[in-house]
Amino acid sequence: VGEQIEKVSGWIRDLGGEVLEVQRWGKRRLAYEIHKKRDGTPVPVEVSSRAVEIDGRVYRQSIIRDISERKAMSEQLRQAMEILRTVVDASPAAIVALALDGTVTLWNAAAERIFGWKAGDIAGRPAPFAPAGGDEEFGELIRQVLNGAAIADVEVEWRRRDGSDVPLSVSAAPLRNGRGEIAGLVIVSMDITERRAAERQRRLLSDTIAASLNEVYIFGADDLKFRYVNAGALRNLGYSFDEIREMTPLDLKPAMTPESFRETLAPLLRGEAPVRVFETEHRRKDGSSYPVEVHLQLFEHGGDRVFLAMILDITERRRLEEERRKLEEQLLQAQKMESVGRLAGGVAHDFNNHLTVINGYCLLMLRRLRDEDPLREPLEEIRKAGERAAELTRQLLAFSRKQVMEPKVINLNSIVSDSERMLRRLIGEDIEVVLELDAGLGMVMADPGQVTQVLMNLAVNARDAMPAGGRMTIETQNVELDEAYAATHSNVQPGKYAMLSISDTGVGMSEETMQRIFDPFFTTKPQGSGTGLGLAMVYGIVRQMGGWIWVYSELGKGSTFKLYFPLTGQEVGGGVPVSEPDSLAGTETVLVVEDNREVRRLAVEVLRGYGYTVLEAGGGEEALDAAGQYPGSIDLMITDVVMPGMTGRELANRLKLIRPQVQVLYTSGYTANVIAHQGVLDPGVEYLPKPFTPVQLATKLRKILGPPRPPVE
Repeated sequence: VGEQIEKVSGWIRDLGGEVLEVQRWGKRRLAYEIHKKRDGTPVPVEVSSRAVEIDGRVYRQSIIRDISERKAMSEQLRQAMEILRTVVDASPAAIVALALDGTVTLWNAAAERIFGWKAGDIAGRPAPFAPAGGDEEFGELIRQVLNGAAIADVEVEWRRRDGSDVPLSVSAAPLRNGRGEIAGLVIVSMDITERRAAERQRRLLSDTIAASLNEVYIFGADDLKFRYVNAGALRNLGYSFDEIREMTPLDLKPAMTPESFRETLAPLLRGEAPVRVFETEHRRKDGSSYPVEVHLQLFEHGGDRVFLAMILDITERRRLEEERRKLEEQLLQAQKMESVGRLAGGVAHDFNNHLTVINGYCLLMLRRLRDEDPLREPLEEIRKAGERAAELTRQLLAFSRKQVMEPKVINLNSIVSDSERMLRRLIGEDIEVVLELDAGLGMVMADPGQVTQVLMNLAVNARDAMPAGGRMTIETQNVELDEAYAATHSNVQPGKYAMLSISDTGVGMSEETMQRIFDPFFTTKPQGSGTGLGLAMVYGIVRQMGGWIWVYSELGKGSTFKLYFPLTGQEVGGGVPVSEPDSLAGTETVLVVEDNREVRRLAVEVLRGYGYTVLEAGGGEEALDAAGQYPGSIDLMITDVVMPGMTGRELANRLKLIRPQVQVLYTSGYTANVIAHQGVLDPGVEYLPKPFTPVQLATKLRKILGPPRPPVE
């Protein structure tokens, strides 16, 4: 090495260094070595040498090149390749490179995980995977790429090693060599299983919201303009989306003002509440409205604050709530009527005892007075007042369902037809009476006298509701009340009924009046024109017969009363007429048992006046003692039904053990189910309701005992 080289290069003369690699080509030698500079810095060099002969002597000619830059570039390339290899292996996408003959030149870790084959098993071998749809689809993709095209995000189903399919998003591009020629292709595949599932969930949610019968809205928090409205809302409202997108919620809510709506939104805007729930109304395009329940939330979407509103049409809920309210009112009304009825029954019982004494002694005194006696006129007034009071107590008992009935199998058509002439006289000529009677009407079990009384009361009410004339329609019809009807009408039992309907074209009633029409002593008539017991009595009689009564009325349009009587399978039977006795006198022995002293004294005086032998007792035990001590026969016992200590029924049963031939007549203000059930007398029971007159008492005894015995000579 010449000095010039040493000066220029700064190398030391000792060229010996570490030999990294040696290559030989015949007499030539190429070596890669590490030399040192004078300052000790290692230098990678390439040493190319050969043997040359000069003047007969053999020399080695060496050319030394500094390859530091080449080495640096190689290291950078190696590091880049290492980074690339790491990135490829760490990629969640399957990256596969194929040569032109289809053999695998690259197979990363994600490809192992997604397809199931290990890289070592298939490197240099043909690609083992294919689309689930077949080779034709895959081949077309390969042809496009090998022709220089790049494909991106093509979704295909790919077959795994275990035979299962996996959804992939595939992108591919050609690989080119240094001359720019296509030498293969690279395929990048992303497993989109989770994305597909998320898309299905989003699609399901979107389809559900779109198809929901509930209304779903999204509107801006600032401008309140609708961003989204589902099909259910458009269908309910009758708008198209193009129409509604220019509207705000206030256009749909007639009951809300801008101030009240902003006040509703304020807690959400201030973050004080996660949701607001309230009820209002929505107005359709045609102007009609319907009640809704609004669930309102605030959230952010794309940097914009918006409200999500879920709207429920609560028309059906409101209907059910109204039905429940009416049923509760009906139940309260029934409970009120039951309570008032018990009170009325108790009052009537005590009042009837007093009326029996008042009316009885009044009639006895009238029988003893001459026609010209000045006391006769005031006594007649007392008698008339007593009869009116007795009628009031009968109405109270009818309302309280404590009245004793004598039910028979009847046809309501017969009751109406038999009463028609009386009805027309009662109603007057300025009111048209129309009968619409069902010829095939079924039979009912009812007291004909009480049904007639009901018909008359309702007819009089209809007449009074039409002071200027009108039309009253009486209709009968077979009806069947089903479970659905019973569910919306308190106390109604499903079944078959005969309906009796009385309608008028009168002034009608308000809702408040209809709530009270069956209350005793409630009346809308002028003072002195009615007692307020007519409809209360109608209610009691119909309910006591196991029936139902419903009222329909509107102010200015008239009223309809519908009475439903349960049908019976029995046929109409003929009764044996009981003739009136020729004489009321008697010589039999009668035991009078009555806890009310005044009533007992009256009965004893009346019967003795007609010639009977009378024993008396104030209660059950006293009566049994009297019967046990009396040596003669006792033909009949008159006993009050309700007495302290022992009822009349219990007394009669015990008396028949010692005097089996004795007959029994029960009297009472009401029976309290002792001798009657549901108001129907038990078979074989003789009963005389209080208040009774002396003649009624004597007549009843003769009907029970038969013709008077001839006097003993």
